[in-house]
Amino acid sequence: MDIFQSLKSCLFNSKSAKFLFLSLVTIISIRQICSMYSEPSPFGAEEIAKNIRGLWTYKCINNRCRRTLYNAAEKNSPQVSLNVCKLKCGNPPGSLWPLPTGQVSIDDQSVVINSNKIHFEDISTATKEMDVLPASMYLELHKSFVSRLATETTGRALKSEGYGLHLKFKIEDTSVEKPTLDMDESYHLKVDADNNQQVTTITDKTYFGARHATETLNQLIVFDDVTNSLVMPRRAEIRDHPVYKYRALSLDTSRNFIPIAAIKRTIDGMASVKINILHWHIADTHTFPLESKTFPYLTIYGAYGPDQFYSQKDVKDLVEFAKWKGVKIIPEFDAPSHVGEGWQWADNTLITFNAQPWHDYCLEPPCGQLNPISEKIRWDIGNMDSLIKLWDNFQQRACYTLHQVTATSPQVNVWTNTLTEQKDVERILYKRHYIIQAWTTATDERIKMLAKKGYRMSFSNHDALYLDCGFGGWVTDGNNWCSPYKTWQQIYSNDMSAILKNVTGSEYSPEMEQLAYGASATIWTEEIGEHSLDGRVWPRLAALAERLWTNPSTPWQEAEFRFLHHRERLVRQGIHPEALQPQWCRQNEGDCPDKRPRKPKK
Repeated sequence: MDIFQSLKSCLFNSKSAKFLFLSLVTIISIRQICSMYSEPSPFGAEEIAKNIRGLWTYKCINNRCRRTLYNAAEKNSPQVSLNVCKLKCGNPPGSLWPLPTGQVSIDDQSVVINSNKIHFEDISTATKEMDVLPASMYLELHKSFVSRLATETTGRALKSEGYGLHLKFKIEDTSVEKPTLDMDESYHLKVDADNNQQVTTITDKTYFGARHATETLNQLIVFDDVTNSLVMPRRAEIRDHPVYKYRALSLDTSRNFIPIAAIKRTIDGMASVKINILHWHIADTHTFPLESKTFPYLTIYGAYGPDQFYSQKDVKDLVEFAKWKGVKIIPEFDAPSHVGEGWQWADNTLITFNAQPWHDYCLEPPCGQLNPISEKIRWDIGNMDSLIKLWDNFQQRACYTLHQVTATSPQVNVWTNTLTEQKDVERILYKRHYIIQAWTTATDERIKMLAKKGYRMSFSNHDALYLDCGFGGWVTDGNNWCSPYKTWQQIYSNDMSAILKNVTGSEYSPEMEQLAYGASATIWTEEIGEHSLDGRVWPRLAALAERLWTNPSTPWQEAEFRFLHHRERLVRQGIHPEALQPQWCRQNEGDCPDKRPRKPKK
C-alpha cells in the first residue's frame, strides 16, 4: 500500500478525521476562488456598466416587451431600450396609465426631443379673450409639464440635440377656476411633426382637461438609456374623458399626524393618475390638529405637539396647491361621535371620553362623543344611530350653514350607518344633497336598499378599498380587523357597475348605473405615519385610478405590464411605492404570471 492510500485509510477511520479532511479540502478550494478574483479585472465599474447597456435590447413580441441579447451585426435591428419599446408595444401601447377611454393612435416612429427647446405658445394666440386667469392657468400648465418632465432627466447627461417641442393650448371655458364634481375633464391631444418641431395641440373645455392632457403627454415622453436622450412618438392622437366623476382617496390625519409635505406628495401622485378628490379626514377622537382662531383651545388641547397641527395658512396653501393639480379637497370633521381630544377644555361638552375599558363603549380607544344635553353644544344633536329626529335637525342646520358659507347647493358625503338603514331615510337625507359613501362589503344589502331608493353612492367597500388592511393588530396581537391585505388586483377588479348588478339581482335596472358616482380608496392611519404612507397608498391607488377613469372591461392581467411600468414612473416622481414583483418580471413581460386555471371561489 502506497503512502497516499495509507494516509487516506488513516484519515477515514474516524468521524473526526473525516471532518478534518473535508474541512482541509474546503479551505483549499475557497483560497483558490479568492485568488482567482483577487487578480486585476479587465473591467472597471464604468466599463461594466457600458457593457451591461450594450448587451440587451427589447423586442415587442406578442404585445409584450421582451429582453433579448443584442446583436449589433443584425441589419435593420437597432438597439431598443425598455422605455422606447413601451411607447410602441401593446394594444394599446404600454406607457399610458390610466388608459384613455376614447381614440388612441400612436405612431411606431419616434423622434428625439431637445429639452432646451420646449415652447408654450403665447397666451394671446391661444385664446380670443384675455384676462389674468388664463395667464395663471398657462403658467401652472407650463410649471406642471416641465417639472414632470424633469423627473425623466434628473441626474442624466442628455444630448443637446433633437426636435423642439411646441405646445399649443385651446381652452374653451376659462371661467372654471376650481375643480368641481361637475366640471368637464375631457381633452383632445394631437402630436404632429413640422419642420424639426413636434407640435402638440391640446384642446379642452376647461383648464382641468388641459392639465390631464399634459399628464398624458408626459407619459409619451421617455428617457432612452440607449441614446441618452428624450424620445416621443412622431405622431399621436388621443381623445379622453373619465367614466366616473368622483375618483378619490380618503386620508386620515388624526390617528397619526401626516405633515403637509407628505400630503402634497400624495396629491402630486394623485394628479399623475387623474384622481381628483382628496377626502381629508382631519379630526377624530385622537386629536384635533387644525388651527381654530374662533376656538383656539380646540387646537391647544387637541394637537399632538407644538409642530403637529395644520395652521390656517397651511390649509390655504394646500388647497391652492391641490387646485392647480386638479384635485378638490373635501374636509371631514367627525361629529357628533368620534369627538374627544381638543374638547376637554370646555366643561361638560363630552361623554365617554377615554372611558375604560374602552371596548365597552366604542370600537377603538380613545372613546368620545359630544354631549347632546350640554348647553355648550349649540345644536340639538344626539346619538346618530338611534335619535333619528334629533339627527335630522342637526343635519338640516348643518346643511343650511354650509349653504350660507359656500353660497352653493351643498353636496354632502355621509358614511353608511344605522341612519342610512332607516325605511324613511329619504325624509332625513335628501337625495339631491347627499352622496352616500358605502364602507360596507360589496354584497351588503344596504347598497341594494339605497340603490332602489335612488341614492347616489360612492364606494369605499372595505373588502377591496381599505388600504390599511392586512397588517398586525394594534390593540392586541394577530391581524387588524379588516384583514387580509387588499391587493392591487382586487382594487382593479372592484367594478361598481358589477357590484350594483350583483347586489340588486332581478331588481336591477340600467338607470341604477347612474347612481354609482365613483369610489374612494381609504387609508386609516392607526398604524401608518408619514414614512410608511407612500408604501401603503402606492402603487395600489393607481389601480383604482384606472378603474374609475376608464372602467375597463378587461381583467387585471391585461393591465399588469402597464401597471408595473407606471410604478417605476412613481418612483421617479419622488414617491416610495411598494415593490410588486422582482425587477426581472418587468424586463421579461409575460413570464411571471401563473397561467394555470384558477379554481372558482366558493
